[in-house]
Amino acid sequence: MSILRNFPTSLVLTTGNQTNAAGVTDVNGDGWPDLVLMNNGNSDLSVFLNDEAGGFQVPYTFAVGVSPQQFRVADIDGDGRPDLVSVTSTGIEVTLNRTKK
Repeated sequence: MSILRNFPTSLVLTTGNQTNAAGVTDVNGDGWPDLVLMNNGNSDLSVFLNDEAGGFQVPYTFAVGVSPQQFRVADIDGDGRPDLVSVTSTGIEVTLNRTKK
């Protein structure tokens, strides 16, 4: 696709072990898209907050159950912030978003 040649640079992020899922959502409510990555090998989620300058901050990492397979973003507790729901080999886990509004 010719449109891909128009990107002037690429951004490489260091992720966890065996990253197997990725999502984009505004985690902290600042209006900028943040990245959420699931790392199967580490059994965790990494949240990269947008730095508002074309990059991302050092990730916040949250442990989840054994062998996570996928996640979804939803406001589980109705506070207006996106929470993370993870499917692991041992069940379903919810990580509630406690960032300041």
